Amino acid sequence: MIKRTALLSDLQSVLRKLEADLLERTTSSEVPEVGEWLRAEYKAAKDAERTAHTYKQWLDDFITQVAAAWVLSCVFARFLEDNELVDPPRIAGPGKRLEQARDEHTLFFQDPERAKLTDREYLLDIFAGLAKLPAGKDVFGPHNPMNALPNWLGPDAAGELLRFFQKIDSDSGLLMHDFTDPPQKDGSGWDTRFLGDLYQDLSEAARKKYALLQTPDFVEEFILDRTLDPALDEFGLTPDTNPEHIFKMIDPACGSGHFLLGSFPRILDRWQKQEPGTNIRELVQRTLSSIHGVDINPFAIAIARFRLLLAALKACDIKRLKDAPAFTMNLACGDSLYHGVERQQTLGDWTDESHYFRTEDAENLRRILQAGTFHAVVANPPYIVVSDPAANTAYRRIYKEVCHKQYSLAVPFIQRINKLGVNTNAKAAFTGQITANSFMNNEFGTNLIEKYLPSIDLTHIVDTRYLQPEGHETPTVILFGRARPPVDGDVRVVRGIKGESPVPADLSLGQVWNSILRQIDLPNSESEFVSVCDTKREELCTHPWSIGGGGASEVYEFLVSTANTTLRAHLSEIGRTTHTGENPAFYLLNGAERTRGWKDWVLPVVSGEDIRDWLIDPKEVTIFPYDHRTGERRDNIPITLSRHYWLHRTTLRSRQDFGQTIEERGLHWTDHSMFFPKRHRHTTSVAFAFKVTHNHFALNDHRFVFDQTAPVIQLREGSRRDYCELRELLNSSVTSLWEREVHREVVGKREERWQGRLERNSTKLKDFPLPKGRPSLQSSAIELNVTALTESLPGKVIETWNESDHADLARQLEVARHSENEATASLIRLQEDLDWECYRLYGLLEDDLTYPTEESLGIQLGERAFEIVLARKMAAGEVTTTWFERHGSTPITEIPEHWPDDYKQLVQRRIDVIESNSNIALIEQPEYKRRWNTEPWDSQVERALRSWLLDRLESYFDFDGR
Repeated sequence: MIKRTALLSDLQSVLRKLEADLLERTTSSEVPEVGEWLRAEYKAAKDAERTAHTYKQWLDDFITQVAAAWVLSCVFARFLEDNELVDPPRIAGPGKRLEQARDEHTLFFQDPERAKLTDREYLLDIFAGLAKLPAGKDVFGPHNPMNALPNWLGPDAAGELLRFFQKIDSDSGLLMHDFTDPPQKDGSGWDTRFLGDLYQDLSEAARKKYALLQTPDFVEEFILDRTLDPALDEFGLTPDTNPEHIFKMIDPACGSGHFLLGSFPRILDRWQKQEPGTNIRELVQRTLSSIHGVDINPFAIAIARFRLLLAALKACDIKRLKDAPAFTMNLACGDSLYHGVERQQTLGDWTDESHYFRTEDAENLRRILQAGTFHAVVANPPYIVVSDPAANTAYRRIYKEVCHKQYSLAVPFIQRINKLGVNTNAKAAFTGQITANSFMNNEFGTNLIEKYLPSIDLTHIVDTRYLQPEGHETPTVILFGRARPPVDGDVRVVRGIKGESPVPADLSLGQVWNSILRQIDLPNSESEFVSVCDTKREELCTHPWSIGGGGASEVYEFLVSTANTTLRAHLSEIGRTTHTGENPAFYLLNGAERTRGWKDWVLPVVSGEDIRDWLIDPKEVTIFPYDHRTGERRDNIPITLSRHYWLHRTTLRSRQDFGQTIEERGLHWTDHSMFFPKRHRHTTSVAFAFKVTHNHFALNDHRFVFDQTAPVIQLREGSRRDYCELRELLNSSVTSLWEREVHREVVGKREERWQGRLERNSTKLKDFPLPKGRPSLQSSAIELNVTALTESLPGKVIETWNESDHADLARQLEVARHSENEATASLIRLQEDLDWECYRLYGLLEDDLTYPTEESLGIQLGERAFEIVLARKMAAGEVTTTWFERHGSTPITEIPEHWPDDYKQLVQRRIDVIESNSNIALIEQPEYKRRWNTEPWDSQVERALRSWLLDRLESYFDFDGR
């Protein structure tokens, strides 16, 4: 029985040891030909502009591929041996088969001609023997990366690899890893899903580089249901009268083969029903001939080949590999975005010739990757931004129609998938893919949405952002289409409303997924989790897409259509004010500049986490080699600061932006990598947190600098009041809804939607809709309480504490705590008034449901109108949420009795509106309402006291430590 988790963990350790050995032998005098061969391979790739990575970057990746090839080859061999598909066993096996394998090992070295060989040659002999079998060539033959340089792996490392697979569990006396899984009458057995785990997690470096993530089985089946099956219905197994022309499907980013394995039984079943009398081996080969897969990762293709081979053997009821025919498979390792695409050469001829990496299967890539030849195209393409500049440039050139700015690979793959499909006058291929939804909101998706997608027959958009399998931290969308121009004016859109809490252990049984299955064919249907509608195609021709369900997209469209103007019309600048390029060399904790004597050479630096709930509270300072007021560069740097720079000179001089070092760009190596003096001179601005769950905007009128996680907004012509009004609009719950429809969500680990963080795109923020009026009722009261909160910060209290007067610090901190509680309570109430005023300003509500600002009333978390409604739903068992628990508040189902009568009446009216007005009910939810999730008071005090104490201790020493 295969212990998947333990096997993965152990093999990860083995892989690292093999990688270390391969790295050491690249420069070993024992095998100089290895280093020479590797250098030549790298040079060829570099000269062909297939890579712009350094030799070390290229080598690290190749080492991982070769090490993985050795590990997986042993896994494949052990699986075949343990399940008695080959005899005799030569590595290991359960029971007596282990002794047989050891005997085979002894016998191998008894041959005088082999006496001086090592375990490396023994393993290579095993693999060569398997490659000679008709069915083993594709898996163990020339395609295997280890065969490129067989003597690269050291004999000792090969011996350790062999011993790992023979290791005995001291507790049970059995093999540590047993791959036995014989076929059963119910169809189970020979389960290769564990190989999918190895594909995804064997190498952390490979997982990050290739964005390795398996497609969940239920998603794979759903996509095949709506692509492969209807394609088979429409085209048939033999699409025309030519007997050599058979049905063809492809996954151009096949990974470990989930879509290929899922297609195999579907196509075979069709053949068996169509020709029940034909030999099963013939039908299996026809099925394999229909299935095509390409992947850039060599060990992904190795796993896919092996899994598909076992599926074929099982279907034919073949129990011995030697009895299997030489099945032909259409799988190839290579870059499906790069190969098989016509390129214009200098003489004007079109050709698909290009440089092929050693791991790529040139012949099969040329044969397989022919545009317009597949009847079904499916994929779960990688979502990453390509890291190799050469590949980036090549993709931009090949897919210039869609690749825009810092695109993710999801973008060119959408075009590639469509281009691979058949497109004749009569029929067109069916396409389906699950991909990152980042193109819908990020600027790089503009060309794709506005120029390319309108030209193809996109039929379905399925919002799967609330369907996050374990390990999948990128929100996704499923796209279905036909490889042809549009034939219908509508696109079926399944809009996500919310996720489940808690997230079900099996997502395929969850309510979100089953709502999608039930409703996708029911336009104008709506449930708790999704809504489905047929959307006019022209509405999807403008970036960004807003496909939130439950009315979110409709409210978004309303806000945009009724706006008086946008932020862009009033904007002067938006973005960071500086970028050091090497924060560890510039940033210091607050107070450190005083003990080092650099007080005049630093400024407080604001990061995104320093902006919360209307406040800016910088925790660090940055060395600032510019005039604090004008931003001009300063000379006469203090000697101690010069010493500091000198210690960091190597990293500071190596900083790069725009492909050039800092000195190549004409700057001094002690400068910030990018500094924006015009933005810095602008003393008033609104700053915001770039990556956070809810909208946090704060007014700045200090000489702070702001990094990339805390951009600033500056108006062309704006008084302080204009900035305050803008800050208030941007902090409203209306803005929160607009943001969730526009900005990209970086989910990570979250159980409820309000826990999902957004990355706020400055370009998109320019299009923020501004109403005709401005919130003004709360402005002065908000400002008063924000000031009180600032003065109550423990760091501020301690800073102004007059020790010489023997003031009672504990007493002052207690007073500050009381002030902080009162100011926060007042702000919670004022924020509520602001939200409800903005509903009226944007035309979502006619009545004025705000409270007079002159009333000094504060409320607590858990007492807001939407929280009372939420608590009532919890009590009725209608919803489950951790909102109250996570924020330290108590759910209440009744309006607090201690409030003034007029406020109780107002909150009741708000509750009535929430229960009767669907637009307001949509916004009055946790994902759009301020969390007030502040750092606990005691933690703030402890941090401030520690900083003060460290300053005092450091002040006892001079710069030489005396």
